[in-house]
Amino acid sequence: MEARIAPSVPAKTAIERLLLAELDPDEGADAVDRLTSLGRLGAQLVLQRAIEDELATFLRRARY
Repeated sequence: MEARIAPSVPAKTAIERLLLAELDPDEGADAVDRLTSLGRLGAQLVLQRAIEDELATFLRRARY
């Protein structure tokens, strides 16, 4: 049976992976790319959680 997870979980996992990776100031462009990715994933997570909350309110029940 396939495990069901909330759509926001992959974004949260990706953010955790980026935060656990060390940001070395000498890396230059790579550090900027990771910070850009972190910003995008953070925005994605906020929007996805807002959608999930709106859906739960509309359906008048929690996800599980």
